[in-house]
Amino acid sequence: MKRIATLFLLLCFSNAQSIDINALRMAQSKFNTGKSHQGSRDEINQSRGKTILDATINPNVYMVGPGDVFRINIISSDDISMYSLVVSPSGNILIPSFGILKIYGISLKESLKRLKELVHDVNPAAKVHIQLSEIREFNIKVIGHLEKPGLYTTNAASRVSSIYSQIIYDQHEYQKLNDENVDKNQLKDNEDYKSKNEDYLNYIKSDYNPQLSMRNIKLIRNKDTLDIDLTKFKISGDDIHNPYIHQGDILVLPFKKESVHIFGGIQVPGEYEYKSNESLEQLIEIAGGFKSNKSISNIEVTRLDSFVVNRRFSLNIDDIGSLILKPLDHIMVQYNNNHNRREQIQITGEVKYPGTYSIDYDSTTIRDILDRSGGYTDKADKSKLYINNQSIAMIPDYEQERILFIDENSRSYEERAYIKARFITSKGMIKTTSMDQLNGLLNYKISKDDIIHIPEVQDFIEIVGGVKHPGRYPHYEGFKIEEYINKAGGKTERASRKKYVIKSGTGQRLPYTSQAIINKGDVIFVPEREEMDSWQLFKDILSTVGSIGTLIILIQNVGQA
Repeated sequence: MKRIATLFLLLCFSNAQSIDINALRMAQSKFNTGKSHQGSRDEINQSRGKTILDATINPNVYMVGPGDVFRINIISSDDISMYSLVVSPSGNILIPSFGILKIYGISLKESLKRLKELVHDVNPAAKVHIQLSEIREFNIKVIGHLEKPGLYTTNAASRVSSIYSQIIYDQHEYQKLNDENVDKNQLKDNEDYKSKNEDYLNYIKSDYNPQLSMRNIKLIRNKDTLDIDLTKFKISGDDIHNPYIHQGDILVLPFKKESVHIFGGIQVPGEYEYKSNESLEQLIEIAGGFKSNKSISNIEVTRLDSFVVNRRFSLNIDDIGSLILKPLDHIMVQYNNNHNRREQIQITGEVKYPGTYSIDYDSTTIRDILDRSGGYTDKADKSKLYINNQSIAMIPDYEQERILFIDENSRSYEERAYIKARFITSKGMIKTTSMDQLNGLLNYKISKDDIIHIPEVQDFIEIVGGVKHPGRYPHYEGFKIEEYINKAGGKTERASRKKYVIKSGTGQRLPYTSQAIINKGDVIFVPEREEMDSWQLFKDILSTVGSIGTLIILIQNVGQA
C-alpha cells in the first residue's frame, strides 16, 4: 500500500514539473515572437547612421513623427510581449492586438501617455513600459543664393548650426572642384568659354566673394518666423539663437550684406555683420567686451548719414545700451594704453633664479635685476653680460638696407666697414667683455622685452695657426702671449711674426701688443707665411720691373714734349 502511495506522489510531481516547463516554454515562445519585431528594428539600425546628440531629448519639446521607433514592453498575468514599432508615414503607430494610434505632431511625453492608455483600454491590469529607442531622419527645405539649395537630410535632434556647417562645407567643396576643373589659360583666351561661365568668373573675383549670413538667418515654422543668430549663439551659448530643427521647417540663408566696424579698447576688434535693432552694448559683448572698463576714456562713432556725409559724435560708456547701430557704423573705443601696463624682461643663464621679471618703466637697472634674480651662480662668468631685445632688433636699419642695395665692388671703405660692424653687433645688443665695462653698465636702465644672459665661465683659451701643438689650453691669469705659445710647443718654421688675439666677447681680431690682456675664451692666432713658387715669384718681379720701366719712359717723353 505504501509503495502505491509513493508511486502516485511521484507521478503527480512529474506532471506538475511538466506543466511548469510547458508554461515556461509558452512564455519564451511569446517573448521570442516579440523579438521578431526586434529583428525588424535591427534592420532599421543598419540602414541609418549613428545619431550624435548634444543633450538628452526633452520629452516636452520633442515632436514625434514618421520614422521614430518605440520599444514597448507589455506584461500581463499570462503574457509577456515586446515590440519594436515604427511610426508610419501617415503618422500612425500599430500595437498588435491593441489598436492603431495617431501620434504625429504631438510631444514625446503626450505620445507615451496615449500609447499606455491604448493598452490599458484593452487590458487595464497590464504593466506597460515604453521608450523612444531611435529618432527619425527627414528632409527640410533650405533656400537662398546657394550652390546647392533644396532638401537637406537631418533629424529632430539637430540644430540650425548643423545644417549651416554642412552647407558651408558643400559650398567650399563646390568651389574647390570648380577651381580644379577650370583651366586658367582657357579662361584667358576662350571668349566663348568666358561668356558661358560669367557667373563663376564673377564669383572667383577678389572683390566679389559673397559670404552667407550668420546673424540674419530665418527659420520659417508653420506660420511663425524665427530669427537665428549663430554668432550670438557662439558667444552666449543660448539655445534660443540656435534652435532644434523640426520636420516641415524652411531655412532661409541670405548673404551677408551689411557690417559695422569696432576697434580700440575691446578684446576682439574688427568687422562684424550688421543686425537690425542691435545696440552698441550688444555688439561690444559679441566682440568680447572691453579690455578694461577703467581704461575707457571715450567712444567715438562715425556714422554715414544718407550715404553722403560722415557724422562723428562722442559717447559715454554709460550710454552704450541706448545707441542703436546702423549699417557702416565705425566705432573707435578710446582707452588709456598706459593703464595697468606691465612691462617685463627675461634673465637667463648663470643666475640663481632665472626667469621673467616685471620692471618699472625708466627706473629698473641691470643691478636691480641681478639682485632680484639671486645673483650669480658658481659657474657664471662675472665679466660677461649679453642683452638682446627683439623689439629693438625689428626696427629697420635703413643705412644697412641702403648699403646692401649697392654692388659690393662699388661700396666705399666706410660702407664695407658698416656692414662688417653690423655683422658683429646686432641692433639693440649690449655686450661686456671685462669687469670694468660691466661695472660701468650695472646702473644702466633696461627696457621692456630685454633678454639678459649671463654666460657660463670658459676657463680656457685656444691657440691656432703656426704653433707646434695648437688647441685648447687652461687660462692663466696674467699670462702673456709668448707664455701661451711656449705652452703650445713654440712656433713652427713657417710661422709669421704677426700675432693676433680674437676676443671671445665680440669676435674682434686685434693685433697683439705687450699691453694686451688675454681673457678667458679668447683665441690666440699665429698666422703662417704663404708658400711661394720661386719661378712664379721671378716672373712677378720681372713683370713689376717692366711696368716701372715703361712708366719712366712715358714720363720722360711727356717732359720732352
